[in-house]
Amino acid sequence: MQTASETIATRTNTHGDFEANSEIYATLDALARDVPPRFRYAMDGIIIKLVRIFSGKADTFEHWLDIEGYARLGKGLTTEAKSATTTP
Repeated sequence: MQTASETIATRTNTHGDFEANSEIYATLDALARDVPPRFRYAMDGIIIKLVRIFSGKADTFEHWLDIEGYARLGKGLTTEAKSATTTP
């Protein structure tokens, strides 16, 4: 089992530098400030994954899969999606 330090060192290769990522995250997060909370949660997940793509390895499959998952969760909260599931 890896130690926390070893995991951080390994993840820096695919996820980028934590401190640099926090700056990118803050910039993107400010753009989403007025988004309703139910969508904001999904957007936060997407923003985190985008930051990892920008500063880590863009060809990491997990990043793209997670974005797809967060997007589907956000899409499921839309009025259109809710009305489609309640229509007989």
